[in-house]
Amino acid sequence: MEGKTAEKDKSKKWYLFERYLYWNYRKFYTFGKWMQLRFSPSGRMLAVLTGITGALGADTTSSVTYQAFSLLLILLTGSFFMSFSKRWKVTVRRHAPSVGSVGEECSYFIDVDIKSKNVTEGVYVVEHGPDPRPNFMEFAEQREPLEYKRNIIDRFYAYYRWKWLISSNEMLNSNAIQKFTLYGDRTNRLTVKITPKKRGLLNLTELYLGIPSATGLTYSIVKKQIPDSMLILPERVPINRYEFPGVSSPESGTMAKGLFGGSEDEFLSLRDYRPGDPLKQIHWPSSAKTKKLIVKETQNVSRARCGIILDVSCKAEDALEFEKLISIATSIACQTEDKPIDLDFLFVGQKAHCFSTGPGQGNLDQLMKILATIKYESENSWEPLTKAVEENSEKIQGAVFLTMHDDDKRSGMIKYLDQQGIPNQMFVLSENSQHYTGDPGFKKKITLCRDNYKQQLQELK
Repeated sequence: MEGKTAEKDKSKKWYLFERYLYWNYRKFYTFGKWMQLRFSPSGRMLAVLTGITGALGADTTSSVTYQAFSLLLILLTGSFFMSFSKRWKVTVRRHAPSVGSVGEECSYFIDVDIKSKNVTEGVYVVEHGPDPRPNFMEFAEQREPLEYKRNIIDRFYAYYRWKWLISSNEMLNSNAIQKFTLYGDRTNRLTVKITPKKRGLLNLTELYLGIPSATGLTYSIVKKQIPDSMLILPERVPINRYEFPGVSSPESGTMAKGLFGGSEDEFLSLRDYRPGDPLKQIHWPSSAKTKKLIVKETQNVSRARCGIILDVSCKAEDALEFEKLISIATSIACQTEDKPIDLDFLFVGQKAHCFSTGPGQGNLDQLMKILATIKYESENSWEPLTKAVEENSEKIQGAVFLTMHDDDKRSGMIKYLDQQGIPNQMFVLSENSQHYTGDPGFKKKITLCRDNYKQQLQELK
């Protein structure tokens, strides 16, 4: 009984200590962001020097250090209060795009009107995205990948776990401060550049303008509430060439036997009407302009239907690695952009889903938006995925299977596809890279290294 009580007390003390760490890290993070917005680099350096001389100047007999501390403190304090001396009247309008991509610089305009008779130089603009700070349960329960390899001090204070969680949650680089010159007699159109770091819906809630004080050490901060949102698409890795399983090379102009999932009429050109042309081929807008019948010439193109099967099973600590798997799925799906290939994209969210592209169905842009919002799930998502594959296996003539696990369950998926006579290829995102050594012309199973997957994708043939 005493042992259980002692264990309970120990657990409570550890919980309270984690709470203490969490609130300290949270407050220091807030203070660091405030310092970055309120003080210029020179002002931050002056604050550090003030602190150093303050520590050394505690001995008042050291007159030079004490005098330096007094002078620096007066300068820093004066500059700080000067930043509050004027209330700026600023109007801001943002013209943000609706879509962006991870890792790709996104530029857009903001219009700024400032009521001032003078030219204001060195004004910075910072976009404020969602708060990346984790909640306490995330901090207490999640673990940084390979945290067990850190020394006992790092594990005890969990500082690197905090940094990892911040990095995982950040959707844009909030450290990107851009400076401009504002004129008071006109509307200033500024080009703002941001680089999204994470896919999903990016809510741009606030925009900060920093107007430098007379000393240049501090800024007057103007905060504007401008709610806006952008859908951030997953990162795409450029692939030189990728052939879907069972689809012959584009140079041959043919596809493997049995891979025709349908056909569509591809537009070639417009020409004058000839007797016997079907009425449905008449292009009425052109006929109205030219005042004579114009018909569309088309070519029948056979299309293949391939499946992309995404295994969303993932642990919370592997969330960053799951983002890489989404990037791989996006890169492979984009290979159908200029090919007569339609897709069935199978994955599990709250339930099993199958999204199809092709004539009369969805398109690649809609698929990209789905990939931008997919979340990882627990291991319980595997059974619904296998059922979805079984239900849709008759429609697909080739399959690409993407997963982070290499076990008997996943091997069973490949065996099932083989039994159905469906050409397939399996991509495994792992810590190690061990390529399949069978047929050199086609690797049925490809293991991509988590640290080097981009280069390996670019080398795909």
